[in-house]
Amino acid sequence: MLGNRLKKLRGKRTQSDVAKALGITRSRYSHYENGRNEPDTEMLQKLADYYNVTVDYLLGNEETKNKNEPIDLMKILQDRDNDELPHIDGVPIDEETAKILYYQLKAFKEKLLEEMKEKKREISA
Repeated sequence: MLGNRLKKLRGKRTQSDVAKALGITRSRYSHYENGRNEPDTEMLQKLADYYNVTVDYLLGNEETKNKNEPIDLMKILQDRDNDELPHIDGVPIDEETAKILYYQLKAFKEKLLEEMKEKKREISA
């Protein structure tokens, strides 16, 4: 279970990149993914922190990997390993739609931040 979860979480990143971030060799990380070695408790926590999931998720004790992290729609689309698309209210979100949503949300966020700055200036004045 651990190896499969690590492979899925790694997505398009290389084993070398992940190993470097964790401070271990690529072969050691590869052994974790392929089930040849089991990480100790400290390394399990490092892996969970790196992937922003719980140790229980890594070990297969829970299905939800979310550790209260924001959802990155573009990452979900790029890292998915099946043909099932994410959806909103039953409407599938393909990569083109995700890009449109991303830019609209980004523009909304920038407008909102500008309005907040303006209100802060008004209060300070």
